[in-house]
Amino acid sequence: YEDYICDDYNECTDDTCDAQEGCIFDKIVCDDDDRCTENYCDPNNGCQTYPTNCDDDNECTDDSCDPNSGCQNLPTNCDDGEACTENKCDSKVGCYSVTVTCEPSN
Repeated sequence: YEDYICDDYNECTDDTCDAQEGCIFDKIVCDDDDRCTENYCDPNNGCQTYPTNCDDDNECTDDSCDPNSGCQNLPTNCDDGEACTENKCDSKVGCYSVTVTCEPSN
């Protein structure tokens, strides 16, 4: 009777030995339950994560990430606080203001 060492030297598998089947190498699942990270397994280093890119390439949204719900792309507030401007947003350049004619108040 010889002892078997079941190690495939792959950090992405759970290595076990079964008396009937021999070595079993089950793939591990890398999931940190954080919607703001991408998860993958590196055979040499095991589970790895990197930040999710929530940038929607729209300058009219504020991009962020919530660990429970994932990417958020909420409308940017372009209000400059000036009564005599009309505030607009262009998806490529972002917020800008256009001067409008203001009537004097009586």
